[in-house]
Amino acid sequence: MSTRLLAIACATLALGAAAPAAQRKARKRPRGAPQGHLEWQRLFNGSDLGGWTVEGKGVWVVDDGCIVGKQDPHDRRETWLLSDAEFDDFVLVAKVRITPNGNSGVFFRAPKVRGHPGRKGFEMQIWDADTRFPTGSIYDLAKAPPKLPRAGWNRGMLCCIGHQLFTAVNGRVAALVEPKRARSLSGRVGFQVHGGVRYADTVVQVKDVYAAPVARPAQAPGGVRFKKVKLDGGINEAAAVFDVDGDGRKDIVCGPYWYRNPTWKAYPVRQVAATADEAESFYELPCDVNGDGRIDLIAGGGRAKAEYWFENPGRPGRAWLPHEYLTRKAPIHDMMLCDLNGDGRRRELLPNGNGSVQWIAIGRGRNPQFAVHSVGTKGRGYGIGCGDLNKDGRGDIITPQGWYQAPPRPTRSRWKWRPEFKLKGKPGVPIHAIDLNGDGHLDLVYGHGHGHGLWWLEQRPESDEKSTWTEHAIDDDLAQAHSIAFGDINGDGRLDLVTGKRWQAGNGSDPGDHEPSWLVWLEHDGAGQGWKRRTIDFATGPGCGMGLQLADIDGDGDLDIVAPGKGGLYLFLNEGPIR
Repeated sequence: MSTRLLAIACATLALGAAAPAAQRKARKRPRGAPQGHLEWQRLFNGSDLGGWTVEGKGVWVVDDGCIVGKQDPHDRRETWLLSDAEFDDFVLVAKVRITPNGNSGVFFRAPKVRGHPGRKGFEMQIWDADTRFPTGSIYDLAKAPPKLPRAGWNRGMLCCIGHQLFTAVNGRVAALVEPKRARSLSGRVGFQVHGGVRYADTVVQVKDVYAAPVARPAQAPGGVRFKKVKLDGGINEAAAVFDVDGDGRKDIVCGPYWYRNPTWKAYPVRQVAATADEAESFYELPCDVNGDGRIDLIAGGGRAKAEYWFENPGRPGRAWLPHEYLTRKAPIHDMMLCDLNGDGRRRELLPNGNGSVQWIAIGRGRNPQFAVHSVGTKGRGYGIGCGDLNKDGRGDIITPQGWYQAPPRPTRSRWKWRPEFKLKGKPGVPIHAIDLNGDGHLDLVYGHGHGHGLWWLEQRPESDEKSTWTEHAIDDDLAQAHSIAFGDINGDGRLDLVTGKRWQAGNGSDPGDHEPSWLVWLEHDGAGQGWKRRTIDFATGPGCGMGLQLADIDGDGDLDIVAPGKGGLYLFLNEGPIR
């Protein structure tokens, strides 16, 4: 019998509520549970239905380590297998396999009352043929996009926190709702086989069922209030902010479109290739490439074979002309725009990838040439950055294993390799060079793009030829902080750090992939020693991908946040301090 396989993950995570690092190391993760910092409990032991109760007259058995459910051939009414344990704010992960055209669902917060569990609780739909509420929908409340599941194993997520319910399938946001009238804030979880002759052949298989209790993130006093605006539901992971049409307002460019301020109407920019997991929108860089006074766009990344810049036509609705400037020799994960020659203009590109550590000089004129300059192969890897680390007026190149000191003539002379540090994990792009403690020397700040943690390295120069670097943890609980931005969020004159979880950064394989999205700002004490984490958004899909931007979008004098990612493109308008 041919089958479709569906992996369901229901999750919520409390930022700031994780166990201390020492306890996390001592705690043994249940075999088969997702990696990460949640305290997983195994709900199905793989051998019997202990801890579960059958409701209705269906047939539920254990076969070859799986729960198997189907209709009773003598009673075609629907049936459920429900947990004895009840959950409120929780995480549930499971793998589910269902026959083609079968009709099932994951029930949650279903209280122990007589009758249909969904009447008082909720259901995450598993039925591809339903056009009203396809797979991933929160039945009767929020519709998911069609065709989220695919042949073979599928991944999903359902998050419950307070009244807020959120689902995703294969890393794509499926449904988000906060019911005005709560059916239930706690209850059982379980699985269904739909009733009726039409679904007589439905067979549901379930295995690897885990759960974790969680708590709502605490919000410390003295925070900032944000208004969330959803601009798009696509999976493009980078954005740029600049005045596209010359009207004096800052517009937003993300993936295939640019969004005109203040109506946020979308206008086409380019074609973006995409798979079910990600789009080729890893970087979006604003630059007047051809010197015509209009800001153009350098964009791409992912699996593309070439890199392009797109010529700004200057008016909404007109076509942006694509210009190829680089044929790849190897994958390019990300790209930076920086000033490497010290002329005060950001017209040098710094790719993360393409086979070596290299930079690209953008030429002048209406049809500028892009000249590739190879620096070396040492230090190549995940993560790249730029900054004048030795204060000689030239931009140096930062890698995960050290840095290249820029020579007086960057295009002609050798760049000196200085292997003075080794960063943890897979650093996101860019690796920031910023004087975090106010001692006059640039330090390094980065997040683990495919794991947990944020760190900064304090630079202490010993001579013109050597510096020592001391590592300090900023936050070791935040997962997949692939993109970081600095700015004064609360107007106190100090730079704060803004970051978010890159949604499904490893497409299901990374530590923290099954933890929900989050967006936070960390209030800085000005010396690099104290960080106060403040939650902006949690478990509703945004997070941020690889191109988080800070800018005064609405012109009121404070910094707003543009957060693109696989959960969609969101604008968070800064409404000032919480009183």
